[in-house]
Amino acid sequence: MSKTALEIVNLFAYRTAPHIHGQKVEMVLPVQVLPKQTKENVTLYSKTGKRYMGRKTPDKIAVNAKAIGMLAKPYRPELPLRGPIRADIVFSSLWRNSDTKKIMRDGYVFHWQQPDKDNLEKQLFDVLQTEGFFEKGDAQIVSGLVTKIRSGIAFVAIVLQEMTGDKND
Repeated sequence: MSKTALEIVNLFAYRTAPHIHGQKVEMVLPVQVLPKQTKENVTLYSKTGKRYMGRKTPDKIAVNAKAIGMLAKPYRPELPLRGPIRADIVFSSLWRNSDTKKIMRDGYVFHWQQPDKDNLEKQLFDVLQTEGFFEKGDAQIVSGLVTKIRSGIAFVAIVLQEMTGDKND
């Protein structure tokens, strides 16, 4: 049974935060986010899933950032998000050649290897900041859940929510 990207975000999102009331932005971008920082030689995967050794040069990272920015632009709120923000994100990369058919039938599997989630987050938040999603920058993000999975499609699903009110509401 296959789930949509936002269903996956909702599945992993922490739903008991009563202090979330502000503006909300939801988006699913059909792109694999390249991490902000990488090792010199890394294992990369082609569109067909073939593995090869390569380098993620600053040019590749810059092109990836530009693509993310172009895909995210239609979701940009009229006014930048203000105050503290909660960010729930699912990063999905493509299946690996080593993934079994049984795993693939389940729809997704947690991705516990590199790239590190903090490098993926940094790249994504820098792009969103450049595109004008945040009033004062990505330092406004104070809470959220980040999940890395592998599935049949590469995407990033993002839910940004302004948090207002007292934490004891």
